[in-house]
Amino acid sequence: MVRLDDPDWVRGQYAVVEHLATRISAWRHLEERLTPQHVALRSLEGAVDVLEVGCGTATLASRAQVQGGRVVATDLSLTMASQAHTAGIPSLAADVGHLPFADECFDAAVAAWML
Repeated sequence: MVRLDDPDWVRGQYAVVEHLATRISAWRHLEERLTPQHVALRSLEGAVDVLEVGCGTATLASRAQVQGGRVVATDLSLTMASQAHTAGIPSLAADVGHLPFADECFDAAVAAWML
């Protein structure tokens, strides 16, 4: 039996972009306003400094940036953090349990696609 909180299993799931794309596709049949990303974006309205953990391909981070936020994206997977960097989002590979940021340096934090 696979445990969804097993760090090695999670690392393997996000070592390649296709695994995340498969997970995201489960939400495509819903109306846009019902997706986890849309709900998260609504909650970020007015936030200036935003941290996204588990950024995946940086779709949410990119949309938050368009809304006017200064976004920093992190992901356990270097592959995913690189996707964010390629999208123009400041990013780094980091474990959500050990983030390298001072307390209260972001107005909001979001983990919309994180396992």
